[in-house]
Amino acid sequence: MRYLVTGGAGFIGSHLVERLVAEGHEVVVLDDLSAGRREHLANVRNRIRFIRGSVLSAEACRRATEGCDYILHHAAITSVPLSTSDPITAHAVNTTGTVNILFAAHRANVRRVVFAGSTSAYGDTPELPNHEEQLPRPLSPYAASSTARTQARPHQVAAREVARRGGMRANVTAVVAEALMASAAG
Repeated sequence: MRYLVTGGAGFIGSHLVERLVAEGHEVVVLDDLSAGRREHLANVRNRIRFIRGSVLSAEACRRATEGCDYILHHAAITSVPLSTSDPITAHAVNTTGTVNILFAAHRANVRRVVFAGSTSAYGDTPELPNHEEQLPRPLSPYAASSTARTQARPHQVAAREVARRGGMRANVTAVVAEALMASAAG
């Protein structure tokens, strides 16, 4: 199988890339290196295809998705301070970038897109552990854009429309990023 990992040079993405390569999969990484580091991919750099580009570029998304079976979408601006100082860019990367990936996936006949969410969407809730049935209560621009990325109606509509047009599964799964970090670190 061929996988695209967006944000694949980041902490979570690079662990996913290493695991996929170890399992014998072909891997493409799309990362603009704004938060990720090439060093995170040092152990697999000769066994992956690396594309330096942004999910804001429809062309970069198109090139990255060509021939892929699955996409693990982790490209995001996750910094709360950065999202507070530049909420427009955070929103664009986290939401518009997701739509770009969905439409590129459709054009490339990708079987499934899985993307990460964040428990920050739930704010300071006393109910732990967080779960996807909780109401979102984002407290920062990052949390708001993460909520939009995983739960907002426009993304559900875009995913369903992409699936309806091209037969791709409409199962866009939100994964709690903090749980992935814990398992990747362990």
